[in-house]
Amino acid sequence: MKLLVLVLIIFSSIGYINGGAVQLLKNEHQAEQYAGINTCFFKYTIELYYDSQLNSNDFKSPNLKIKVFPFAFGNGSSFDPYHQIFNIIYETPPGMNIIVINITRDSDPTFPPAYFMLNQNQNCEGTPTFVPMMGAISLALKLNITDSLVLNNYPSFTCTTNFPGLITCASTAQITEARSWVLLYIRMVGAVNAVYPDYFDIQLTLTSAGPYSTPVGPGPIARVKNIFPKNLLRTTKLVDNAIYPAANYGYNQNFLYYSPLWEYSVSFENMDSIPVNAYVGYPVAISYILVSSNKTHRVYSTWIPTFPGGIAVNQFYCDSNCTYLGTQTAIVYNYPQYYTNSAGMTYSVDTQTNSYLFENFGTFPFYTLSQRMKSSINSGADYPFAYLSSTNAGFTSISQKSFVGTYAVNYINNNNYTSIAPDTSSPYVVNFDFHSLEIIISSPYSALFRINISCPIGLTRIAAKGGNFMKNNLVSGDQYNGIYENELKGIQIGEQLYKTLQFTFSYETYTPFITDLLSDDIYNTNFDKIPYLEGAFNFDLNNITYIQFEKNNIDMSDGGDVVNVLWIRFTNNDPQARPILETNQYLKLSAKQEYGLFYGDYVSQKDMYRIEFIMTNCLPGAQAYYIVSPFAKYLLTEVSSYLGPNATLFVTDSVSDNLKPRITALKSFQNSKSINGVSTFTLGWNITVTDYPNGFINGTIQYLSDKDMEIRVINYNETNRVDGDKFNGVYQVTFEIDANNCRSQTFIITYMNQWDQFPEVDIVVSSDPLNSINDILGTEYERHLNISIFCNTAFDGDLPKLESLSFNKSIDVGSNNRQFQAIFSISDVGSGISTRHTPYIYILTDVDQQIKIKSEFINYTSTLAFYTAETILPWGFGQNNLIVSIYGIMDNYLNLRGYSTQNLKDAGFDYSIIRTQTFVDPILESCSQITQNGGFFSISGHNLGDEYTTYSLLFDYRNGSGWIQHSTKFKSATVMKVILSPFRANYIQAKIIVNGLTSDIMDIYPFIRRLKPPMPTSTPNPTSTPNPTSTPNPKLCPGDPVCNNQGECLSTGCKCNSPWYGPSCSSRVVPTPTPPPAENPSVQVNVTTPDSPDQLITAKISVVSVLELNSEFAPINNFTFGQWNLSSVQSNDEKTSYYYYSYLNGRKTMVNTTIDFYKVATNITFAGGVINVVPFTIKFSINVDHFDFVDRLSMMQIVMEAKVTSSDSGACSSKSIGEESNDNVQWVKMNINDNSLYGRFLDRALVDGNVVPSKNVIIEDDTTDDSYNSVSSKIGIIIPFYEINAVIDPDFSTLIDTNYDGPSMTCKKKGLSTGVIVAIAVSCGVFACAVVVGSVIYLRKKHRFKKQNNMVKKRLEQLSN
Repeated sequence: MKLLVLVLIIFSSIGYINGGAVQLLKNEHQAEQYAGINTCFFKYTIELYYDSQLNSNDFKSPNLKIKVFPFAFGNGSSFDPYHQIFNIIYETPPGMNIIVINITRDSDPTFPPAYFMLNQNQNCEGTPTFVPMMGAISLALKLNITDSLVLNNYPSFTCTTNFPGLITCASTAQITEARSWVLLYIRMVGAVNAVYPDYFDIQLTLTSAGPYSTPVGPGPIARVKNIFPKNLLRTTKLVDNAIYPAANYGYNQNFLYYSPLWEYSVSFENMDSIPVNAYVGYPVAISYILVSSNKTHRVYSTWIPTFPGGIAVNQFYCDSNCTYLGTQTAIVYNYPQYYTNSAGMTYSVDTQTNSYLFENFGTFPFYTLSQRMKSSINSGADYPFAYLSSTNAGFTSISQKSFVGTYAVNYINNNNYTSIAPDTSSPYVVNFDFHSLEIIISSPYSALFRINISCPIGLTRIAAKGGNFMKNNLVSGDQYNGIYENELKGIQIGEQLYKTLQFTFSYETYTPFITDLLSDDIYNTNFDKIPYLEGAFNFDLNNITYIQFEKNNIDMSDGGDVVNVLWIRFTNNDPQARPILETNQYLKLSAKQEYGLFYGDYVSQKDMYRIEFIMTNCLPGAQAYYIVSPFAKYLLTEVSSYLGPNATLFVTDSVSDNLKPRITALKSFQNSKSINGVSTFTLGWNITVTDYPNGFINGTIQYLSDKDMEIRVINYNETNRVDGDKFNGVYQVTFEIDANNCRSQTFIITYMNQWDQFPEVDIVVSSDPLNSINDILGTEYERHLNISIFCNTAFDGDLPKLESLSFNKSIDVGSNNRQFQAIFSISDVGSGISTRHTPYIYILTDVDQQIKIKSEFINYTSTLAFYTAETILPWGFGQNNLIVSIYGIMDNYLNLRGYSTQNLKDAGFDYSIIRTQTFVDPILESCSQITQNGGFFSISGHNLGDEYTTYSLLFDYRNGSGWIQHSTKFKSATVMKVILSPFRANYIQAKIIVNGLTSDIMDIYPFIRRLKPPMPTSTPNPTSTPNPTSTPNPKLCPGDPVCNNQGECLSTGCKCNSPWYGPSCSSRVVPTPTPPPAENPSVQVNVTTPDSPDQLITAKISVVSVLELNSEFAPINNFTFGQWNLSSVQSNDEKTSYYYYSYLNGRKTMVNTTIDFYKVATNITFAGGVINVVPFTIKFSINVDHFDFVDRLSMMQIVMEAKVTSSDSGACSSKSIGEESNDNVQWVKMNINDNSLYGRFLDRALVDGNVVPSKNVIIEDDTTDDSYNSVSSKIGIIIPFYEINAVIDPDFSTLIDTNYDGPSMTCKKKGLSTGVIVAIAVSCGVFACAVVVGSVIYLRKKHRFKKQNNMVKKRLEQLSN
């Protein structure tokens, strides 16, 4: 429990010696800042009067340590004797309550000393105690700390055990801002003859609690039960033990200084132990990560960097004891270190930019990419930055002011320091005015900070915990007097909000002096304090009162994804909040934030949050996840430690693979080649890639040469495969060399990577991606990494030359027009200009920002080439000035040339851009994630106007409605929050109009999660080709003769010759007007005939319901639809479309229905087939989002109803059904007198993007009541279990029958109507159903399908008699 320690400092007496000229005007105690266990640190601010300036070294204390800092926030830089403000930080041991501070000046005997006696009435102990909770490999400990000093200052701990040779312990960063929890990782250390204890002790030691604290002794000890595998059956069997690069191999570095990350990969059968590595001679555990698993086998990997002199690793698998697998060594023989031969630096005042130019130059013996060249101002840029030639470097830095202190330049593993004469105009002590700090909670997971500040020497950065404020965060003013605005978020990967605020100010002086402010610090002469962040939605583990997964102990052995739901409740639920579940934190994802974050919704009926999430590629065992609050992220082990087993999400079995494809062979076409007598020559490699069980999808290879550091990339996939299959295939990658313009060189592969359908494991020991060349290092194929060529090319020592250069002279980085364009020309009198290389233009600033722009050819000859380079500068880019340089100019002999800014200036070229920044044009810059379901949405930009500005925020849902104005839930000058409606378009658009000015248009693409279906259980047996002379199925192809000799009988029914149509090709299409849109997705068509113009025939088609069926085809759930909404109407020359959406009642399943009225004939491709659509066809498309089935054996039924009625009291009716031999309905025809309604139904659907069989059945229920003037049919379309969506597709047409050939009709009086039949044809061809979690479909039992069809035929026969 956190106990805030309040400290009251009382000035009991203030004595003045020798005149008492120093006077205390004001004092203010501030929150405790730092703490150790045995010492405490406090801070307060005093304001003194003295007739000359006091210094920090005038303050002393005889009995404690103090640090005194002049207050940085005054009124400008002028000295004010009445406002001499100092911050005093002092350290006191527990129990001390008398504190003495003296003010003396030894160098001035006339100075009147003063002293303060301080009475501290609060004792600070600060000794933490902790309570161990349940845990496995990871253990969370709750610290019962009574000292707020420790809690507020980011304490760090060390963790040790009493069995260091067998069990190790390490602590991570604390998991809440309050620091009340610490996460420990406990690992087994493999050892021969190891015997592991049933219990072991953990000792936690507080080593630091802030910048002024010192390490202290060990704290209390906690006893932990050994929960590692113990006394098991020991069924573990080693299958393979591999190391990449090869075992006991020494890698010799080349000039690129690549150092491999060694991968240890072990696979086991019937695993019931733990694989463990240990450094030889060091009792340090090296844990493995499970990367692949099926029912019987598991593969584990670990990645270990090498150290100087190499490493040796013992391998074990352990449970109650350890089995030794062997010792593997890894050695890297370093390439000789090298340094610049010489380095120098000059600086000068540049009158054009009114700033300082620092020119840095040096030489080095050979080409390399091992390290960037950089300075104190500019961090290094990518190659070819700074290369003036292959052995010389030079680049220019720009600064508004000179340096106080040391200016550093780094050239290839060598720091060259040059001292610059101090700029006397830049004081060491900075005074500025912090006018105001405004904090607005903009959403449950974000806070908007608005800072109004003045600084006479210019601010370059305000660093805050969670984000920075730079010039691109200005909403008005400049770095000398401006207002900054930035929204800090607590949901991005690697970001969080902090209750205790901290701001660090950096200035244009580039001095080492910076200023820090924390919550409760005074920031102006009014003694206003930095507040704490309050009001954001927050929770701690103590606040979670309920947690439960709907599905647990899940079997994922079929390989498919699983949709699950987490229910969670807190002590104080906020209905507007959306707690977040983060998964996949151990995997590398292309869009990790989107794929791994799942947002919850508040359910008022349960007073809980429902978080729906997708489980994909899960390995067996407890699943890693985070519960995310804006201020902290709680790992599975922390949550389960506090809340018990309900918080553990467990997978019992799975088929999962996070191991990326392996390169098993690499062969170059030839290791060396003399190129003579040809114009072009092809080089490359054959790469053998193996991947089980997923199969290789694509890969990439990067290479360069020892004469050309430009990295070339070749991507390859199945189109490059020349042998084998996706599980074990050979892929050929090639590139060409111009033999007429080549230079002898060696091409070197620097990086390779391959992917299958799953992401690779995220390796925490290295920020670099895993390099697959490790797979072949130490093997026979290593020599094939290099290809050398030998060219008979004459020597060329002439460097290419810059001939002309022009670009924008000024850019307004706050406007909509931030376009930069440069046009330049290069000449070469030797080997000619290389067409394989285009130079790069770099734009540098004085605040460590830079842009690299690749140029393009405009015109080219062998001796003269023109280029253009274009880009759009980021909004607010830079600080004061922008300078230009050009690098990467190359000829055919691979002579490299570059021009620094100083070089351009010396040669008479333009070299700088005037930077201006206005705050007028509204600009949309970025947005949050959104799905097609709509919901809460955030847009960020610039110049959006304050709360008093006239504006219009507009969205185009791309549904034909055009731009629609939207209200905002929150708005500032840089961010807006809105609620978006559901939409179906692939993307939508947004723009804003502010004070009559229109912003750019932002395209917003919805994020769509795709569920992976289960693996096929077996390969289907191929079916025999039907005999074309076999007897046609009369149920599908009626007519006498079949199809009336006006069409062909296919497996789906009659395929009619134009202009015939209908089930027996005896009908023709009749034009019908497009009906108006209804309130729900239904169609009503009215038809009259010339013979009976007063008799109205009405046909209506509608979507009725969705049902879920079990494996016996019995209904489980029946769902109707909620309120339908007509979202859009679109019309063109081909068709008119109505768009509807609704939700299944009681679920969050969204249902989208589109009705298309076709005006011309067309073909529709669906589910692997082509559907012919005749003019005046009506097509229904139903899209139902993800549906949560009871189990994987469940099915879904979508029910449609078609009905025909007549106003003729003497009408007759009939119904005919076309079905396959398996009772799968293909079409239905319903007649009233001479009119009919005709519907077709496909026997296939799209489920999760795959073509699957569907089942169409006639449903008879109590609502079906056919009569002489009314006939109807309910059709149930059945699809199997799915995860993402299911798609079906029907269409409808109006026909005239020239010959009625159906069953006998039911009439009010006996007799048959034999006139011309008008048929409204309903053809279910393209009916799209995308089904979401929560949808349910009602279905009849399977054995009732045939019974229902027989009942229909029997009833028709009875009614016709």
